[in-house]
Amino acid sequence: MGITTSYEAECEAILAAARKAFSQEWFTLLIRSDSQAAVTAYQNNKMPWQFYAQWDYFNKKMKIRLQNT
Repeated sequence: MGITTSYEAECEAILAAARKAFSQEWFTLLIRSDSQAAVTAYQNNKMPWQFYAQWDYFNKKMKIRLQNT
């Protein structure tokens, strides 16, 4: 991942969870994160640009629900 902010790391973790679930053919997913900023960003499609294309793909193929803990 290189040098990054904690916000970007949280966003990457959310995307990694979706990626892993998709590879396991789990098409309904609940992702819980303690990062309100990252959850809100994904819910509003305002995540960092480098994650947008993959998230858009997974979001169309899967039923993903995000929740802040």
